[in-house]
Amino acid sequence: ALPAKKPLFPGKNFVHQLNLIFGVLGPPPDRAVGHISNVQALKYLESVRGNTRTPSAQLYPKAEAAPRDLMDQLLDLTPSERLTARDALSHAYFAPFEPGKQAEPPMHPAFNFDFEQKADPELTRLELRQLILLEVSSFRKEVRPQKQPKDKDKDPAAPKPPPSSAQSSAGASVASAAAERRGSATSHASDSAAAVRKRL
Repeated sequence: ALPAKKPLFPGKNFVHQLNLIFGVLGPPPDRAVGHISNVQALKYLESVRGNTRTPSAQLYPKAEAAPRDLMDQLLDLTPSERLTARDALSHAYFAPFEPGKQAEPPMHPAFNFDFEQKADPELTRLELRQLILLEVSSFRKEVRPQKQPKDKDKDPAAPKPPPSSAQSSAGASVASAAAERRGSATSHASDSAAAVRKRL
């Protein structure tokens, strides 16, 4: 609701929602539900006949008169008597927001339909295709940033930057680990050969 800045009927399900609505607004008048023929719905409506409408002044005693009056007129259970959108905009609550008191937002520039003014009103398929391609190309230039050149587009003769210290350190570590593995494998092979000779 406008005065409380929170939902007035926060129903957990449709039955709970109806209970909240009719608990505040009272039962709907017969002229608003005369078209209902469902037995279960009529039985439910009969169960809320004893409810009475709670005045908005009682719900929101600290609220000003204008928002409370607007809410009362919008929460009429009879659609034909409910405040319309046009009438609501003319309510005193919206007086500070009248069009004459607030500048209109800027509008998008008009579209260019010059191609429709050609001497021949019927475009050929080829001409229409060319216009579409031209429009797509123009749109891409507006929304897509300039692409940076890829590695394959660079000059192969250009000098490569020297490796960083981190890259050099990592390369040395890998080479050292490979040398240790080769030395360990050679030592293991020598030990195995010596063991075979002793057995012979």
